This record gives sequence, structure tokens and C-alpha cells, in this order.
Amino acid sequence: MGQDVDVAPQETAEKPSPQQDEGRVLAGYKATLSNPYTSEEAKKHAEEVLQAAGIYGRHQDATDEEHGTRVLAGYKAAIHNPRVSDEAKQHARQYLEEHGVEIE
Repeated sequence: MGQDVDVAPQETAEKPSPQQDEGRVLAGYKATLSNPYTSEEAKKHAEEVLQAAGIYGRHQDATDEEHGTRVLAGYKAAIHNPRVSDEAKQHARQYLEEHGVEIE
């Protein structure tokens, strides 16, 4: 009893910079816009916050067809991106197949 024990200081995760923290918060607001389970009131608030920050969600003048085309293009790009996991590539292939898109 009463023995001194050297204890190594615990390593703590680096705290995000204010810019990183703000980026994460804004990313959450962007996610709110596309979440089908979010109320219209919450979406309106998120849009207001993003506009105040100079960030805009989906293009106001984009049609559903244009949006769909961009989504499909994103999945196609994911398949060819070497930094995308095999699991994510498989999901992209499945999504494209379900939407009648032939994969090269």
C-alpha cells in the first residue's frame, strides 16, 4: 500500500477545429433536407440555416428527372472510384440494376 505507480497520461482525441465542427453541423442540416422522415418545418429551418451560411441544398430549378440523373451518375462514379469500398460498390451496382441502368 502507498506505492507510487507511474501512470501514462491518457491520449485524447484531437478536438475538431471550429471550421471542421461548423462543417459537420452544416452537413447535418444538408442531410435533413433529404431525409424523408424529417418534418417540413425542420426542412425549412435547415434550408434557412444553410442559406444564411451561403450553402444551398438541391438546386431549386432542378427537375426530379435531373436530380435522378445526377444520383445515377454518382452511383456510376462510385463503381469506378478506387477509394470506394467493395461493399459500397456492390450497393451502387444493385441500385443501378434496380433502376434499369446497364453497368459497363
